[in-house]
Amino acid sequence: MSFSKFHIELDNDLAWKLVLLFSAMLLILGTAESAFATENKDVIGETLCRLADTLRGSVAKAVATMAIFSVGVGLFLGKLNWGVAAATAVGIAIMFSAPRLISFISGVDYGTKCLVD
Repeated sequence: MSFSKFHIELDNDLAWKLVLLFSAMLLILGTAESAFATENKDVIGETLCRLADTLRGSVAKAVATMAIFSVGVGLFLGKLNWGVAAATAVGIAIMFSAPRLISFISGVDYGTKCLVD
């Protein structure tokens, strides 16, 4: 069996399929623990809280770092305008301050953790 003719071209369609595949795998692996739970009252709520904690934790910091770097390079090369940079900064600010925004809007201070009973 010869692998010398084996060639994969990474085009836009394949890249999106890979992103969707890894997103689905992350979702399945993230919710697998709650599937075996016997006494959880709110499985969906706990899963969403775990997902929110993950998206505000080290994963979010890594994604925000890559976004800031990418926007900075794009601005430096003249490929992006300042509106995109401002939208990226606002998106990152909203992502990290979501619990405080919810407390401000609702008028109730829940702190920064999910309340699942």
